[in-house]
Amino acid sequence: MLFLTLTLAQAAPAFASGLADDALQEQLRKEYVSPAKVHVLRNFYAEFPLKYDLAGDLIGKSQSGPWTLFGGVIIEQLLLKPDHLEIRGHRAAFVYDLQQAKLVPQRWDAIIIEIATREALDQSAQLHAALEKIFTAPGDDTSNSMPDYWQPYYSGALRKRTPEDDAEEPTASDHSKVRPPAGSGVVEGHLKRRIEPAYTPLAKAAHIQDTCVMRATIDKSGRLKDIVIVRPMGAGLDEEVIKALRQWEYEPYRLKGEPIEIETQIVIRFHL
Repeated sequence: MLFLTLTLAQAAPAFASGLADDALQEQLRKEYVSPAKVHVLRNFYAEFPLKYDLAGDLIGKSQSGPWTLFGGVIIEQLLLKPDHLEIRGHRAAFVYDLQQAKLVPQRWDAIIIEIATREALDQSAQLHAALEKIFTAPGDDTSNSMPDYWQPYYSGALRKRTPEDDAEEPTASDHSKVRPPAGSGVVEGHLKRRIEPAYTPLAKAAHIQDTCVMRATIDKSGRLKDIVIVRPMGAGLDEEVIKALRQWEYEPYRLKGEPIEIETQIVIRFHL
């Protein structure tokens, strides 16, 4: 009888711990698991799987990728294990939708996220703090985590686009529309070196064909600077355009024989 009493006494803490784990797991599922909700990562790591420590810091190193490919996560399963929280789901790629005139998420590649944990009285607080460090919260200003060429688009510095704006954009061919300064005497420059942007694997597999609009300044040396996105495409294609434009070279525009800086709008058409 004494042996049975000791066994039950020893089993009680483990049973209580199991109930607590189940309750915490259910709570986290209610907060995070939803096939209709896209959670946005604070850092756009491309590693698979993503592993974080107790504080929500990445374990090891990972290259970062375009946020339109690696920023969104749809959480479909959440399992609380003895030493880590396991999150399974799919990445959500953001692709520009003409009808809505904005980027919309599309489910694509599978993702696994593991967050270290340990059984303790503060386990719920520890996991919630780690999750808040990994994912943005509703209402967070995420523009500062974006590359500089995305910030005007999301900060409101650019006028919000409408479907009517997109209907007016030229789609037949690529072009560069220069806005010369007031007055005459400007000698027109021309594009000397053009690098074509590459398709991302996802965009090619999804047969995404659309138009990307950028605004930039042609500097006095004929290179593009201050490149910002006016109308994105998503699916990582905007970053490919930026990489290509940074290699373009112009014969500089001139005023009274001297090179000048001049604004330009560049439209890139992606087609298969």
